Parts: sequence; structure tokens; C-alpha cells
Amino acid sequence: MKEHYAWNFSACTEVLAREIALLKRTALVQEEARSAAAVREWSGFAKRQRDAERLGREFDRLEAERCALFAALGESLSGRGSPKAEGLPCEGTPFYALCAVLTESERIEMGKLYRELKFEAVKVKMMQQSFVQYLEEIKNVAAAFIESAFPSRGGKLYSALGSRIPADMRSMIVNRQV
Repeated sequence: MKEHYAWNFSACTEVLAREIALLKRTALVQEEARSAAAVREWSGFAKRQRDAERLGREFDRLEAERCALFAALGESLSGRGSPKAEGLPCEGTPFYALCAVLTESERIEMGKLYRELKFEAVKVKMMQQSFVQYLEEIKNVAAAFIESAFPSRGGKLYSALGSRIPADMRSMIVNRQV
């Protein structure tokens, strides 16, 4: 069920600030994971993944709240009959079009927070993409090594008990008797 929000400048700036803080925490978790992967410390990898997923869910919740607040701003503007607001839909209106009707100080503060939010989002996205690429490279190198060392296996991996296992990012132990 979609919650209905009334436009509130301070609530909106608070949500933006919380989103920025959450993105900064996400960047820290990603940096910890990248540092651990660089030194081949895989023991806490699953926990870091869960932390990142939890932060992602929290960010989605805050993003939905922010979108609802902006939609409320659009509704309040179209309800006023303001010339600046005429024809603006309640949702999907570009951020700066909504901010154009705010006071100058509100517009400056909101714009600053929004730019910082977008910067942090791009930073986290780039960190994530480079980390995934790094992990893929590790996986490819390990698969190439196993293929070169054991060509008779045809790229297939087996557990110590002989059952076939997928070649994913889970830890693997090479049996010395292979």
C-alpha cells in the first residue's frame, strides 16, 4: 500500500541527508570487501554481502520516501494553480523543475544535497562495477588455472566426495590427491 506524504521541506532534506549517509556507509562496506578480496581474505565475504544487501534495501525504502515527498510537492504546486507549477505531473517531474518553485535558500540547500546524493550514487555504482569486474577476473584466472592444470576435467569442478559443484565465487579447496 502506497503511503501518502504531505510536502515538508525539512523532512525532504532529512531524507536526502540520510540517503547520502547511507551511500557513504555502502561505499565503506564496498571498500572493506574490495580490500579483503585484494588480500584473498574470503572468510567474511558473505557477511559483507549481506550488509550491502541490507543497506540496499534501506536505500530503496528511503528513495521511495523521497519520491513520495517530491510527488507531494508536485501535488501541492498543481493544487495552488501556481504559474510555475501548471502542467507539472505529481510524479516523474525532474528534480530541478520542482525546486524552481522553492525559495532561493531552500533551492540552494536542496540542490546541494541532491548533487551530493547523485555524486555518492555514481561513486558507489562505479566502485561496485570495478569490484565485480575484479571478482570476474579472479574467477576467470582460477578457472583457466584449473583448466590448464587438469585438462581432462573439461572445466568441471568436483567436491572432495566426487559430486559436481558449480564454478562460482564460493571458496574452493584443491585436493592434493587430484
